[in-house]
Amino acid sequence: MYQERSYRREVTGDLKSQPLKIEESDLMIYYSGSLGDAAARLKQLRRVMTDHIENEPSFLHSLTPLEPLEAEDPLISHMKQAGGALGVGPMASVAGAVAHYLGEALSPLNDELIIENGGDLYLKSSVPRNIRVHTASSAFPRDLVITIPPQITPLGICTSSGTLGHSLSFGKADAVVVLSRDPLLADAAATALGNMVKSPRDIPAAMAAAKKIPEILGTLILIEDRIGLWGEIHLYHRKEESHETQNPV
Repeated sequence: MYQERSYRREVTGDLKSQPLKIEESDLMIYYSGSLGDAAARLKQLRRVMTDHIENEPSFLHSLTPLEPLEAEDPLISHMKQAGGALGVGPMASVAGAVAHYLGEALSPLNDELIIENGGDLYLKSSVPRNIRVHTASSAFPRDLVITIPPQITPLGICTSSGTLGHSLSFGKADAVVVLSRDPLLADAAATALGNMVKSPRDIPAAMAAAKKIPEILGTLILIEDRIGLWGEIHLYHRKEESHETQNPV
């Protein structure tokens, strides 16, 4: 079921913005230069996935990793690789895949670029960017924000939740946020770690699992009234003085 992404009305900043909706894909792009043929590229990415699903129907619904097939598109192989690294199905990385491959296409046209695909972002920036973390929990303030330093971009910032949104999660975390320069891996990791977290007692094990994957730069876990934090995750309170862009996760 479609859910209006009302948080987009709260975004402020220095960049131009443009929604891009094609069938189930509902993106918001923040950019400094040009969008070029963004719509055509998104259609192409969707076509690669739908064509592959016709040839391998299990690709759509599998909750476990799938082996690569001969002559499959690199996008499909990348999704399988990301899922395999985390023990989840390839579609666990679908939002990260769209953000990444569209971001790679638009990056040469923009010095500053943010592609928001629900709880998943592609971010390329020359200045610090502030990312608001949305949850359904009253234990965490609406102004909970992480700051992304420009030197670690471009990267993916992906979120899974067992209490907010329509994405499948077997856990109960209010939010699991993962940073990686591979947005597909970040997306798959957010799902896998989110599945692990059913109570605050699961935070240490989930953090230990994240630390074993070199490509993960940082992880944030929110559940009940507890926070787990590791790596390149810098929290600050929105009421502190800040002049950077606000962008929601």
